[in-house]
Amino acid sequence: RRHAEDCSGVGVEETVALLRANGARLAELLRSVGEAQLGRTAAFGPGNGMTVSTEQMAEVAIRHCRVHVASARAALVVEG
Repeated sequence: RRHAEDCSGVGVEETVALLRANGARLAELLRSVGEAQLGRTAAFGPGNGMTVSTEQMAEVAIRHCRVHVASARAALVVEG
């Protein structure tokens, strides 16, 4: 919710551009991760320090992006 309030002045064109650019950067990063790296683990601060693997974080990142895209699409339908 706070993120939405902080970004309330961002227009549709800028939002779409950011989603595309950040999505492309994420896709590039995920493609660069090797098989050996997927099993590596680290403490995840926002998850109260629980241990997660690179593969788990990749899945979370993908879902997170999809949520943002769905939210943007829903906002466009409401505005449109």
